[in-house]
Amino acid sequence: MENKKYSFKEKESERKQLHEIVPLKMPFAMDFFVSNACNFKCFYCLQSNTGNGHEYFQKGSMMTFETFKRCIDNISAAGKLKILTMSGTGEPLLNPAIVEMVQYAVDMGVADSVEIVSNGALLTHEMSQKLAKAGLGRLRISLQGLNSRAYKEVSGVVLDFEKLKEEIRYFYKVRKNSILYIKVMDFMVKEEADRKRFYDAFENYCDEINIENLVPLYEDIDYSVSGSDFKYSLYNTAASECRICTRPFFHCAVEWDGSMIPCCILPAPIVYGNAAEDFNEGWNGKKRAGFLISLLKGNQHNYKACSTCSDSKYRTRETDILDGHEEELIRRLEGKENS
Repeated sequence: MENKKYSFKEKESERKQLHEIVPLKMPFAMDFFVSNACNFKCFYCLQSNTGNGHEYFQKGSMMTFETFKRCIDNISAAGKLKILTMSGTGEPLLNPAIVEMVQYAVDMGVADSVEIVSNGALLTHEMSQKLAKAGLGRLRISLQGLNSRAYKEVSGVVLDFEKLKEEIRYFYKVRKNSILYIKVMDFMVKEEADRKRFYDAFENYCDEINIENLVPLYEDIDYSVSGSDFKYSLYNTAASECRICTRPFFHCAVEWDGSMIPCCILPAPIVYGNAAEDFNEGWNGKKRAGFLISLLKGNQHNYKACSTCSDSKYRTRETDILDGHEEELIRRLEGKENS
């Protein structure tokens, strides 16, 4: 089982020092929010908090295949991503065009790996076969507990956990070249016996397995229900003291309508442009360069979402730290902004 345990530390050695390569002509990774609807209402997610000013999710908007296709065409014309992930604000498998989207992204060669982050509850034998055939690079399944009772408590859903396990095992059986990653949050397996039960149940039916730390990204969600002390980052290291949020320097998210935003924190602090219309202007244009310069200058308070976000504390990897390199990076970006 040890060789299946996902190690963020090992993966760290594969990454370049971000401060040496900014600005990037292309993002390393892009998240596509192909669905704003979700079949779960997990207490630690904004999907459970729609009555507190987060009307964003109430419409349950879906990205159309036509919008997705235009985005992929424009991104492919500009270069190649390392990872394209369908994830973010809802459950990707709710989008009726999800298989077609995977197939098109793979066929266009837009990324080294086309991936999906899912709760797995909508997996069927037929869906698994289609995703594998379409060339899905990785399926990352987030468990919400180890039994049906836990799912009711955490996600507010009645779910047959044994059926979910069966579908996960079936995907593993037919996955072809897809990597199956199974994870659960730390607060769901606090006792050693629960951790053992998690590994025993899934270690033989996945390629990678991990226990991830819950991190508090939104100030208006009551994370205390989890009982977590939040001493550790998502990557199983001590929470970071770095000042600069690094994600917007190498990552971009695309909303259901093609809007390009820095990350998954919503409402978005800024919209760079629209990938379905002009990806290159959105990523390499003056608006994004100005936003990055603001972050480097410590002016994140100018953006409401950034002023209360704790992403830099809990989701910054050691190789991505930009603190101490502000002046050089600003010079590079100001040159780009004026070009």
